[in-house]
Amino acid sequence: MHQIPIPSNESQRIQRLLDLNILDTKSEVEFDDLTKLVAEICDVPICLISLIDQNRQWFKSKVGLDVPETSRDISFCQYAIMDSGIMEVQDSLKDERFRTNPLVTGDPNIRSYAGAPLVDKRGFVMGTLCVIDRSPKKLNEYQRNVLKTVANTIIQTLELKKRSQVNQVFYRFFHKSLNLQCIAGMDGYFKYLNPAFSEVLGWSDEELKNEPFIHYVHPEDVELTLAEIERLSSGQKTIGFENRYRKKDGDYLWMSWNCRPDPLTRELFATARDITNLKVVLNEFEEAKKSAEDHKIRLENVINGTNLGTWEWNVQTGETIFNERWAEIIGYTLEELEPISIDTWMKFAHPEDLENSGEALQKHFTGETDYYDFSSRMKHRDGHWIWVWDRGVVMSRTPEGEPLWMYGTHQEISHQKELEDSLKNAKDMAEQSSKAKEAFIANISHEIRTPLNAIIGFSDLLVQTDLNDIQSNYTDTIGIASRNLLGLINDVLDLSKIDNGGIELEQKPVDLHKLMQNVLKLNGQAAKEKDLKLTYSVDFDIPELILGDSVRINQILVNLIGNAIKFTPKGYVDLKAITTRKTKNEVEILFSVRDTGIGIAKEKLDLIFDRFAQAENSTTREFGGTGLGLSIVKMLLELHGSDLKVDSEIGKGTEFKFNLVFPIPEISRTKLFTEAHVNSNDVLSGLKILVAEDNEHNQVLATTYLKINGAIVDLAENGLEAIEMTRMNKYDVILMDLQMPKMDGFEATGIIRNELKLEIPIVACTAHSLAGERNRSIQIGMDDYITKPYAVEELLSVIIRLTNSNKYPSARSNDPNFREPSKEELTKIVKHVEAREEEELTRAMIEIFRERTPEDIKEMEKALKNNQLEIVSKKAHLVAGSLGQLNVIFQGSEMVERSLKDLDLQRGFKIAKETEKMARKGVVANTQPKAKDLISYLKKTLGRIDNT
Repeated sequence: MHQIPIPSNESQRIQRLLDLNILDTKSEVEFDDLTKLVAEICDVPICLISLIDQNRQWFKSKVGLDVPETSRDISFCQYAIMDSGIMEVQDSLKDERFRTNPLVTGDPNIRSYAGAPLVDKRGFVMGTLCVIDRSPKKLNEYQRNVLKTVANTIIQTLELKKRSQVNQVFYRFFHKSLNLQCIAGMDGYFKYLNPAFSEVLGWSDEELKNEPFIHYVHPEDVELTLAEIERLSSGQKTIGFENRYRKKDGDYLWMSWNCRPDPLTRELFATARDITNLKVVLNEFEEAKKSAEDHKIRLENVINGTNLGTWEWNVQTGETIFNERWAEIIGYTLEELEPISIDTWMKFAHPEDLENSGEALQKHFTGETDYYDFSSRMKHRDGHWIWVWDRGVVMSRTPEGEPLWMYGTHQEISHQKELEDSLKNAKDMAEQSSKAKEAFIANISHEIRTPLNAIIGFSDLLVQTDLNDIQSNYTDTIGIASRNLLGLINDVLDLSKIDNGGIELEQKPVDLHKLMQNVLKLNGQAAKEKDLKLTYSVDFDIPELILGDSVRINQILVNLIGNAIKFTPKGYVDLKAITTRKTKNEVEILFSVRDTGIGIAKEKLDLIFDRFAQAENSTTREFGGTGLGLSIVKMLLELHGSDLKVDSEIGKGTEFKFNLVFPIPEISRTKLFTEAHVNSNDVLSGLKILVAEDNEHNQVLATTYLKINGAIVDLAENGLEAIEMTRMNKYDVILMDLQMPKMDGFEATGIIRNELKLEIPIVACTAHSLAGERNRSIQIGMDDYITKPYAVEELLSVIIRLTNSNKYPSARSNDPNFREPSKEELTKIVKHVEAREEEELTRAMIEIFRERTPEDIKEMEKALKNNQLEIVSKKAHLVAGSLGQLNVIFQGSEMVERSLKDLDLQRGFKIAKETEKMARKGVVANTQPKAKDLISYLKKTLGRIDNT
């Protein structure tokens, strides 16, 4: 098999063939006429115009052959295109190249072949003009010349057709172009114009050609345009310029021109674009650029005026730019800091601040913060550390979303930091002072209340015995004096609570009519003793129930009525409640307390609201009092969003007035609490309660109170157990002791709230009564706070309130016939309970004390010997809790023998608390005496219990 011949310029030849756009086109007469003529002159049956591409020979024209193409590898023409002369095969059977060719051995049975190559003007052979006979044949000289001449004619015709196609394309481009295209003469007139000229300018083609083109140029641009034309005349090959052209409607358009001359014809070939809109945009851009530059200058002036350092930071490369002020802040010049990068800042930053700065940057990079805002220390050139404040923002990001450029300011704040430190120290000192005052008031109140409660209690008991007149008078005096003293203590405590923000107003159903009756009843005896008329009136349209804080409303009215009685020698004291505004959901009530007393001078009216002050010193001497009452009233009204107004006249009396707004509850009073609950002991029925408490006395007491009132009770002896039981069980309430081993109540509550995410009412239980501890309990997530030893009424009241709050779902919440019972109703329930379970409870409490106390004494003595004050403090705390609860049981129980009631457990409770306090302070010398007193007391008490 013969190797297929391939021209050396095959790829270029093929491309030239394709550029002719002739392959696979329809037959054309001019080519068919030529092949017929050649066939006739050469006296052959077959004549072909054969074009050779990569794989075939395709026939543009054919005579005597029906097929449109044959494969290149069997063609005769593949050899013919290898030379520029005619290739002739006189007898194919004698030619080794073709003897076995299927075109020879089969149809069309080629025996002779002559082909003239079709060579274009660049020398590439596109194919052949060939003649074929089915018998051996040799062309004469004339026939060979005809074959060659016609072949040249064919290739010229193909190239002319290609040129015509190109001309058609350019013609279409010229006429369809949106750009303005023209040919003009050096005489200044247009010769050819595309339609875009008329479309854009509005002039007709004829109008534009009849006038010199300079006629349409804006007068201000004529000189420029002529100068550009002159440049072309002087030999410049290409020019580009802009001018304004007049439209037919009189407006001018900005045109951008590109021109090139034809050196032979001296004609100008030009293209123009309408750039009017671009000019507008560019003008706006230039104005914006100038405005931005002006703004930048103003901003730099502002920054210089504010003495701020500035920085620009490429987060990806570390490239950093500082202004001069940045360097001045740390005592350098920019030149001294070069080369500048982010490492420059890191070099001067305090090592301890770098990590926090990195965290602040990451938060800003991820979108957690809008700005990078960070204060840190930097080392000054002089060697000292200064405080600086950096504030910046990411202004650009990479395509992947990573921060790129960041800009910010840099300001020295050393002086501000010094002021902050001073303020913080002052605040800390103030808080310490406040805590000390709070602790002092709590301790003093405790020290006074304890004996005072005994005085009041025993004086009340004495009144109920057979006394003669003198004895009755003495006991009455004791009762009055002790209650006055208790009132004074309560005033001081209320004042402390208000100061510390420890009072929060409740929103509970209140029977205002009954509340006012009780206020007058409380003050009735005092008015009777002075022969004063005490009256009250309530508007008929005041709702039977309002939502408010009955304790604080009562406190306000009792203070005002008490004051009025105190300063009224004769006449009356009148209390009124008048509706000033009422809607479906709320009512506004005006309260007034009017008396016919001594009155207050106008210049003294402001003084009466000052603490520990009265209008006159003589008033204090004559009538007594602390001067706290009105101050407390005023502050309580401010908590309600109201104020106290006063009208007074010397010798005629005084009137105090204030307005309060109350929501109106949707449900009626009869639905709030039913007799069924009052007459039964299931007030906690259905509630599951967890008691977290390490003191066995407190465990027994709380469990007993809760169970006999219907609750289901679980016990946990420390915070860890409380958490585990809370994980495994669903509770309605948790009673949480604050001081427990392993984990205290504060930490346990934090885990329940923050990790377990449980919404369960939690009540703090503690032997301390400090507002600070109460506030900490509320802040950590507890809902209420009761102090030990607590009365059962207090315990049940808190549980009932929380399990009926809208804050928490419980079995009670869906009962429309349930409300929080009053104190009197609770007392009725508790008395019923104590009568049933008293003996069992009392025996259990005594037995626990007998079993635990010897071990407590032993551990305390050992701890004292080893100066382990922390153990002493914990043991004293436990003992105090036990003694407190025993005291509650012993004093209220009829089953306890008289000898045990006289143990003075209150004294033991006091010694235990003092021991705990001293041990906490960590001073061994101060703790030893108190701890020994406590151990001595416990041994004596244990002995008396064992002997009873």
